[in-house]
Amino acid sequence: NIFYMWDILPELFSTCNKFLSTYRNFMIKLNLPVLFAQKGMRVSDAEKRTDLARSTLYRLYNNEATRIDFDSIEKLCKLLDCTPNDLFIISDDQ
Repeated sequence: NIFYMWDILPELFSTCNKFLSTYRNFMIKLNLPVLFAQKGMRVSDAEKRTDLARSTLYRLYNNEATRIDFDSIEKLCKLLDCTPNDLFIISDDQ
């Protein structure tokens, strides 16, 4: 019944928001700002030395990306002379 569905929507949204806020407390983030600073590198430098698009690099640098390809991880590790363990940090957003 469609009217029944409308009655439960607020409760459903509330439950989803509680779950998502709990889920977001721990985030895997890229450590690119620190690594780039240690190497004296900018996003434009990384773009020139890899074939990653500038828009992709900016999303990764600003931690706005929702996924990353293994190919990109490999290119960043070679560029920064680091391991994947150096690229990622686990952040507690509380």
